[in-house]
Amino acid sequence: MAGAPSVGVATATELALEMPPATASGTGTVRAATKPADPGLLPFEAPSASPGAEALAREIAAYEAAVGVEDATAATGSLDSPVSPGGAKSAGSHVRRDAGVPPGKETPAYDRAAAARERGQRFGTLVHAVLAAVDLDAEAAAVRAAAALYARLLGAQAFEVDEAARVASRALAHPLLRRAARAGRAGSCRREVAITATLPDGRLMEGVADMAFLDEGTWTVVDFKTDADLAPGLPGYRRQVALYAWAIARATGKPARGVLLKV
Repeated sequence: MAGAPSVGVATATELALEMPPATASGTGTVRAATKPADPGLLPFEAPSASPGAEALAREIAAYEAAVGVEDATAATGSLDSPVSPGGAKSAGSHVRRDAGVPPGKETPAYDRAAAARERGQRFGTLVHAVLAAVDLDAEAAAVRAAAALYARLLGAQAFEVDEAARVASRALAHPLLRRAARAGRAGSCRREVAITATLPDGRLMEGVADMAFLDEGTWTVVDFKTDADLAPGLPGYRRQVALYAWAIARATGKPARGVLLKV
């Protein structure tokens, strides 16, 4: 419409990189509220309207300090794993030839897993697609079928299907996603959640959270990460999921916290 004011749009990822570390003037770094006995539930209230960018940064800092980082990769093993639960290579570890792997270049399953992760974005996209699509109570066969379907769409290789199915099944067994499954049965779990919020400077923040579920009155916002090493991107990842939690608390009037789940 002619004459209509334009609205700037920023993704949560862009904001996570843009926002400087927040400190409260004269009081040092903003800290999260004191944790109750259960560290999974933090007593955040829905934030009030911020008078400016500094106030927003202080709010986000509190959410960022409360972000949990959990690891679903601690349990080893796969659908055809040669790796024992203790992480050591088992006796009689077998080798399998995958599509595209020349004869004599076959690798054990744990090497295929590393190779899949090294492919970076495609593998991450495949795992995210599977975790967005399958039932949270899905059996291994259903998980692998979903991995095979999305792998065809993405042009992934057979060993990537195996690793994505293993990763997704392991993530679904993690206590965090068992809580999400229970919330889902009660109609309180959302996946691929589109999030928007108006910022103090008038811009519109937008993003997509991998998962958000309501459990005992608190929203838990989950961001899946397939990085082999989270450390380089961890500050930005924390701030991004903190922005999602802030926006969900603001929209729903319920406390929220973010969790990064390494899968």
